[in-house]
Amino acid sequence: MDLKNFKRLLLSVEEAKEIMLSRKKSLPLEIIKDEHQYNEALQEVDELLKLSPPMNTPGSDKLVFLVSKIKKYEEENWAILEPTSLSAAD
Repeated sequence: MDLKNFKRLLLSVEEAKEIMLSRKKSLPLEIIKDEHQYNEALQEVDELLKLSPPMNTPGSDKLVFLVSKIKKYEEENWAILEPTSLSAAD
């Protein structure tokens, strides 16, 4: 997966929800619960990126939605904490 394209597609969960609600698309709203689901979502994003779906199509909507779910999972499971003054000095 191209990291540049992945970062470009990152949206906040709130923005993704708003997009989905405004377009009234019915995509599954379940969260990613484990590494297996996370890896499946990454693979699906990779496949969608290879197809380069045009914006404002079901394919691009799904891509935005998946990336938002992935981002939320990563934030919850692999949070990078801000260094404290003591740990930064080490």
